Amino acid sequence: MLKFIQIILILLIAANYAYCTEREIIYGFDAEFPPFSFMEKGKPTGFDIEILESIFENSDINLILIPKQWAEVQKCLKDGTIHLTSGMAKTSEREEIFDFSNQPLSALTVKMFVRDNSLANNMELLKTSKVSTQQGSWYQTILEEAGMNNIKLYDTEFEALKAVSEGDVEAFGGAAETAYYNLSKNNLSGIHAFGTPLKRTSIYFVIRKNDPELKKMINTGLEEIIQNGKYYEIYRKWFVEKLSEDEIDALISSARDAAVHAYAPYSNYYVGAAVLTKSGYIYTGCNIENALFGLTASAIKVALYKAISEGDTEIKAIANFLMDGTVGAPTAGERQIIYEFGQGIQILMGDNEGNYKALLISELLPYPFKFE
Repeated sequence: MLKFIQIILILLIAANYAYCTEREIIYGFDAEFPPFSFMEKGKPTGFDIEILESIFENSDINLILIPKQWAEVQKCLKDGTIHLTSGMAKTSEREEIFDFSNQPLSALTVKMFVRDNSLANNMELLKTSKVSTQQGSWYQTILEEAGMNNIKLYDTEFEALKAVSEGDVEAFGGAAETAYYNLSKNNLSGIHAFGTPLKRTSIYFVIRKNDPELKKMINTGLEEIIQNGKYYEIYRKWFVEKLSEDEIDALISSARDAAVHAYAPYSNYYVGAAVLTKSGYIYTGCNIENALFGLTASAIKVALYKAISEGDTEIKAIANFLMDGTVGAPTAGERQIIYEFGQGIQILMGDNEGNYKALLISELLPYPFKFE
């Protein structure tokens, strides 16, 4: 009987110890930053949140999710009342205040958006026009550095984008990923992005200063879900539109036809490529060789650069048709070129019997070179 009581006491002590050692982590997030983080039907959701929940899925962490306006999130992280946030670009000033995860969480592209009938269709004209952005955001700094001196500030990116639709401002500057989501979700038509991105950068998990334990947990967990594929599963859900059978057939057919035009007198190896953009248009290219081999252009590079030169920069998928009838993976150099235009670009690969799969360029190149 005594032994039984001792065992019960040991179990109670162990249970109490486990309870006491459970760590509470407060994650503050921008409640109006879709598809990264936002509130839907009263619940936190979005890419960042699903990634964070996956990192702590099998841990004893008590994760508390608190939605706030972005300016308030930064203030609370600085004073330590929250432990963690996400969706922040890394700057030297911010690195003095916060700690960042080793691995980026995702990419962010800052673009200008105007009405379809706007006459302010270049950056010089926008410098004298009224433009909108989110108050306290990194975008505000970018617009100011670009010479825009008539900036109207709003609490959220959606409000700033809506101001363009309502004619209160001439243009909006902010995250393209969030703008496209808001345009689609809220049926805002007659607005488009133009010009080269003002910035394209990585965004990170951000940890309050002097919390090495939490930083290690984030770094280890993020690396783990990248390695086991969970990261890409979540990324596809939020950012990647699955290719239809018609799109796959059109890409393969276009790439095959493009191979006929290859200029390959030295290798006699003919390659064709096709690039599908989100506008629905397909651009084609073939390999073009040169007696100075360093000047040779690959089929993928030709097709991709044709799309970019036409201002059609939202790339959806790429196919590379080889002489043996297979659809091959891009070379190492081509992967870096493709990644420049989006980590969610789908790469078709398959045999000559019609068995195709689509991998993300970030799956083929999980650790690209980045200029921060």
